[in-house]
Amino acid sequence: MSPKSSHSSKISRPYLHPRPLYPLLAALIAGIVAGDRWPDFVPTALALAAAGLLGTLAGIRSGRGARWLPGVLFAALGFLSIQYWNRPAPGGACIGPFLDGPRCTLIGTIIGRPWRYPGRTRFVLRAERVGGRDGVAVGCRARLRITVHGEDPGLKRGDRIRLTGRIRSFRNFDNPGGFDYRRYMRHRRIAGSLSLWSRRPSLVVKREHPTPVERLHAMVSAHLAASSDPGTAGTVFAALILGERSRIPAALQEVFQRVGVGHLLAISGLHVGIVAGIAYGIFRALLCRVPYFLWKGWVRKGAALLAFAPALGYAFLSGMSAPTQRAVVMTAAALCAVLLERERDVLHAVAMAALVIAAAHPPSVFSASFQLSFAAVLAIVAGIPVLAKPPAGPPAVPRLFLRRATAFAAVSLLAFFGTLPLVAAYFNQVSLIGPVSNLFYIPAVGFVAVPLGLAAVAAAPLAPNLAGLLVELDVRLLSVLLDTMEWVARMPYVAVKTPTPGVVEILCYYGAGSLMLLLWKMQRAAAEGSERAAAHRKHRQRLLWGVVLVAAVAACDALYWCRERFWRDELRLTVMDVGQGSAALVELPRGGVILVDGGGFSDNSRFDVGAFVVAPFLWRKKICTLDLVVLSHPNADHMNGLLYILRNFRVKEIWTNGESSETLGYARFCRIVKERKLFEPGFSTLPRRRRLNGATISILNPPRDFLQRTRFEPWRNPNNNSLAVHIRFGRATFLLPGDVMAAAEAEMVRTAGLRLDARVLVAPHHGSRFSATDAFLDAVRPSLVIFSAGANNRFGFPHAAVMQRCRRRGAALLRCDRDGAIVCSSDGKTLRLETLLLGRCGNTPCRSRRETLLDAGRNGFETSGTDDGGSQKDARGR
Repeated sequence: MSPKSSHSSKISRPYLHPRPLYPLLAALIAGIVAGDRWPDFVPTALALAAAGLLGTLAGIRSGRGARWLPGVLFAALGFLSIQYWNRPAPGGACIGPFLDGPRCTLIGTIIGRPWRYPGRTRFVLRAERVGGRDGVAVGCRARLRITVHGEDPGLKRGDRIRLTGRIRSFRNFDNPGGFDYRRYMRHRRIAGSLSLWSRRPSLVVKREHPTPVERLHAMVSAHLAASSDPGTAGTVFAALILGERSRIPAALQEVFQRVGVGHLLAISGLHVGIVAGIAYGIFRALLCRVPYFLWKGWVRKGAALLAFAPALGYAFLSGMSAPTQRAVVMTAAALCAVLLERERDVLHAVAMAALVIAAAHPPSVFSASFQLSFAAVLAIVAGIPVLAKPPAGPPAVPRLFLRRATAFAAVSLLAFFGTLPLVAAYFNQVSLIGPVSNLFYIPAVGFVAVPLGLAAVAAAPLAPNLAGLLVELDVRLLSVLLDTMEWVARMPYVAVKTPTPGVVEILCYYGAGSLMLLLWKMQRAAAEGSERAAAHRKHRQRLLWGVVLVAAVAACDALYWCRERFWRDELRLTVMDVGQGSAALVELPRGGVILVDGGGFSDNSRFDVGAFVVAPFLWRKKICTLDLVVLSHPNADHMNGLLYILRNFRVKEIWTNGESSETLGYARFCRIVKERKLFEPGFSTLPRRRRLNGATISILNPPRDFLQRTRFEPWRNPNNNSLAVHIRFGRATFLLPGDVMAAAEAEMVRTAGLRLDARVLVAPHHGSRFSATDAFLDAVRPSLVIFSAGANNRFGFPHAAVMQRCRRRGAALLRCDRDGAIVCSSDGKTLRLETLLLGRCGNTPCRSRRETLLDAGRNGFETSGTDDGGSQKDARGR
């Protein structure tokens, strides 16, 4: 090499990263996250993108190197790419007049495969025309989520339908850290939802000719219906082969989660990769017998090309959902590595797949499947060279078997620990036997059940009898596997519920894991006398400093949560946003926790408020134990959310008024209390006043003998018999009266008198016109009234007359349907309010906080912070 060329190579190397995809991918994802969090800085991002592009081109042209400028460019491009998805879904102009308004008629086409649940079918409609009662229809280009209740109407992709109903906007449960459902639907470009019943004439379907995939589906489904176990094992077969996961009962999904194999139910990179791997092995064995491919050296490359076809066919057969699409991209990247003879550079192929997915669909970065898939793959790729060391000593065949068994066990262990914090964050449950159970169930399902099912699919058009036999064999195999899973799931301590880890904890976990792997790698290099051992020793001190940094951050995080949970001297009352219902969390000083009601809808099978709203809120606060659970009365909107809480949290004591109910929810409530042997003292033995962690909890309603008096006093209905709880902490007082109405309020005024006095009142019966009477409000004298009611509820809560009565007494009004969760904190002298408001960040809805300081006495309060909307006019003090 000439001196000139040597010098040229030296000056060109500084700006060429050995793996340029890694920093570019990190910059792109960081830009997407920043753009979703702070969307107002688009001009700045445009300027940075221009500067990054010009700087990169100038650096490459001059030969000096672009250095970090490509990273700036990709970060700015990521920031800009997510802005399209943050905008309102298209079609808002045409459906805007009908959103949360009058009934309308829609004409459109079903896109995607409908999801079939027990008792309802859900699909996405591409609306083409929309019209009101006047009969005038206008063109429209909007996507709507449609739910058809009742019998399955047999809808499929491509059907044109006409339906009538009310279009509803999407609404969040606005609790701190809660799931942003609006953003989720906006990222899917869906503008609204509509529900109707299948038996009503408001749904008219025009059938389209089925596609070949749909005909294949129908053939396999017919064989599945004729199998020996179409109910339980058949639903798992449909999920694994046809992608119809929605039919699996919730109880069976819980079994899979407890055993640690819940990922098997969702067709993802594991399933597509196994199909591609089996196909690759078969095609490689066949091409080895063809001299032409052997002579050209195209055996492995040809097998990789041919293996992509079965993987793609499996993806189309299963519906090509978003996780399946990402799996196809990852599989294609791995097969491309074989074509380019870069099989050992798996990490580079993974980075390429992630870059393609993030660039093509930026919202994928926020999906659980994307994060879990790449976390598992990265952990396996990074950890296998360290953990799976070939054993030495035995003969060749046992040695090969031990090597593969060790590698498979290491893969299962690395996938478990690589996804552990993300699983805890998204599912709040960790299976303790997951690494062991995956060693058995992944081969049984992935290498036996799935190939057998796909063989049945391939045989269905040509040999129906053979296809039926294969389906029957597969169903029987799955039935045996499910029996073993249910037996394992019933074991104690198979799985544990976990609090939600925060971003800091997740970063500390992955930082500590990366440092451990690097230190382990250095240790092995030093022990083996590797040539790179000397270079590793130079970096050892840096790694030790990294360990110190991670340990310090983790210690600070642990101290913060210890103070937040156990060392606080404040009482905190949070009235949660649970829709049309009521749920309040009382955090006492020094770690005590009381939950008063749990919200809930009439049917938990459609939406479980306890599982999806209340429990995640508690887990985000690192609460796993409840000192006291209070059920005011056994109505669904107060009780059904507690069923999940009682089943999955440690509850020390339960207070109820002892009144029974004939509802299915109350029967489940009693069964859970009995099965878990929870302490529930009788109402007549409950102390009317109790001291707990510095706070005084009093029961003001109903009287001890109310059950005997119910026969002579007809007004004593379940609402009026609500357990009314009064909490006093220093000068701060709170009253949670349940659903009491005028008659019970009058009795409380007579019996409790001055003890009703409360600074903060949770409005009785959600603000019903028959509650919060003048006499009751005069006795309570609230400075703040909180209404826990659902947005646009059919009862009209809170009623205007009730709010007017509160305003006349100078009370501030806050509403969960407008202000979100409302938090009242007190040190016994002052009250501090926080409300989670829905404001706007540019063109995108965002969340902000309003804080208010109140004196716990009766001399008014003043406001600090910002007020971005909601009940601004109602938040005035006296």
